[in-house]
Amino acid sequence: MSTWLTESEYALAFFVALVPLFLGPWISRQYTRFGRLSGWPGLLSAATIAYACAIVAFTLFPIPRITAEFCEVHGVAEHIQLVPLRSFLKAADQFGQVGIFAGLTSFTTLQIVFNVVFFVPLGFLLGHRWRKGLVTTLLLGLGLSLLIETTQGTAVWGLFPCPYRVAEADDLITNTTGAMVGWLLAYSLRHRLPDPQPPPVPDLERPGLVRRAGAVLIDVLVLFEVILVTVVVSILAIEVLGLTIDMQTGLVDLVLGAIQIGIALLLTVLIPSRRSDRDTPGSSSVHIGVVTMDGSPARLPHLLVRAAFRYLPLMVVGLPWLAYGLVDLLVAGMRSDRRTLTDLVSATEMATRSSIRARQGSRSPNRRAPSSLR
Repeated sequence: MSTWLTESEYALAFFVALVPLFLGPWISRQYTRFGRLSGWPGLLSAATIAYACAIVAFTLFPIPRITAEFCEVHGVAEHIQLVPLRSFLKAADQFGQVGIFAGLTSFTTLQIVFNVVFFVPLGFLLGHRWRKGLVTTLLLGLGLSLLIETTQGTAVWGLFPCPYRVAEADDLITNTTGAMVGWLLAYSLRHRLPDPQPPPVPDLERPGLVRRAGAVLIDVLVLFEVILVTVVVSILAIEVLGLTIDMQTGLVDLVLGAIQIGIALLLTVLIPSRRSDRDTPGSSSVHIGVVTMDGSPARLPHLLVRAAFRYLPLMVVGLPWLAYGLVDLLVAGMRSDRRTLTDLVSATEMATRSSIRARQGSRSPNRRAPSSLR
């Protein structure tokens, strides 16, 4: 049981680590496909990522300290069980020896049940999200189970000197059974669950506050990740070059501050100024852009003012910047046009990407129509 808890913790850690990496592209795909952030397809996508993390965690972790002594005790024969129905027969013997209740709560029985339950989400997602048939679902479930067992039985394809997880033939049976149960569950609920692929809708209305706040949140996540990677790479480069830096001097703080401000200007001003919709990473994810009050794309001075009020303070004062963010949203909530304080100061507003393109298309000169035949 403690092993399962450890594997669950790894799965959760993987999922949390992947969220900032996939959040922006995932949201962008939602708007591209549906014209909105649709809840049920989004939940299914998040469940798919979480399930993939769980598969990796439960296949590989926990990794013990593998030494020569460990490999002597844990031989290949103990970690590869090719006899079919071995675990089922063992569970049946336990029922006869200790009784029904004790047999149901034994590790062998719980392991069988867990292997079935673990593949139920796979069958459900294949049947409901991707509309696969039962035969295809069974083959994919069997194939994934075979890949997992082979990875465990070959010591992660030879990366380790000996196997540390048990590969069992019975897991192929229980995993495939779980995939079948999941598919049958999806089939039985097909008329009661929301459509996993709802029809797209036009995205022309003024973006709401939640959508805009999401764009800012993604921008902040991207800024911190890029800054973190830049600082780590710089430190490694300094060590490789053999340079020494006195961390007690104010020069280090000055350089780090310059790096943060430079990255913020790059991601929120320089790169957006080269895009027709003036998108930052966050606004690009939710498909909104910055325009002036006459609907034309914002110019460089507008973007500089927006960055000076919205992002540069975060680089300088840190978390107290959140107070400005709350004021920003409060001003927008009090106005009928939902313009934030940053919008007012920079003389700009936010519009959806679809509305910007539609407006740009209507302003482009019409092609000269061919003369009619006489």
